[in-house]
Amino acid sequence: MPANVLADKLACFCPQDGYVLTELGGQFSAAYVLLPPFLRPQTLPATRFTPEHYPSREEIVADCHPVSWQSVVTLTGLPDIAAVDLALRTRSLSLRQDLCREDFALQLDQACEQNGLIPPSAGELPDLWHDDWLALLARDKGWLWYGNEFGDACQRMPLTDPMNSHIHARYFSADGSIMLCSHWDSHYSLVCGDREHLLPFSRYEGFYCQPDTMVRWSRSLESIGT
Repeated sequence: MPANVLADKLACFCPQDGYVLTELGGQFSAAYVLLPPFLRPQTLPATRFTPEHYPSREEIVADCHPVSWQSVVTLTGLPDIAAVDLALRTRSLSLRQDLCREDFALQLDQACEQNGLIPPSAGELPDLWHDDWLALLARDKGWLWYGNEFGDACQRMPLTDPMNSHIHARYFSADGSIMLCSHWDSHYSLVCGDREHLLPFSRYEGFYCQPDTMVRWSRSLESIGT
């Protein structure tokens, strides 16, 4: 990839509002929304999942099982994954008051308590899949590009870097053809590139963005594609 094209790719940042594909500015032709799993700890107590005592990534990988959003739909009785998203956004106070669904949030809280589930966090890669996703992005290169959420200059980051977890970060494959990022107040990550490059990520729960998929995608249910 020519240096100027690579520089343009690395200058991209996670769409903040509006339509996902439009906001990518033509740098990436496709995008896949990755839904972070709910966690079902086996031995870790629920009291550990607080900001002061949150388990390390290593503890979560060793102890927690993933629970899909579709499974949560069944457990909660909510109508679909968009309702799960609205419930999470309501809980995290990331919606205007007139858009909040306190009823959905209550259903979600009750189901999580009854089934021993921990909801995903906003604005970061899920600990359970973090290393797997970065490994897919690196594609056997052993390193990738890392940049902050504001589109500032990227730097090389080896996969073995013990500090390779950055909140609101942008990660790129070595050739810049794939970007992985997380919207700062949303409960999902976004992987962008040519559709063929996104196929390895599509085995994880999520959906491909359509032209009308919004950054806050649960506001446009018809945008959920296959």
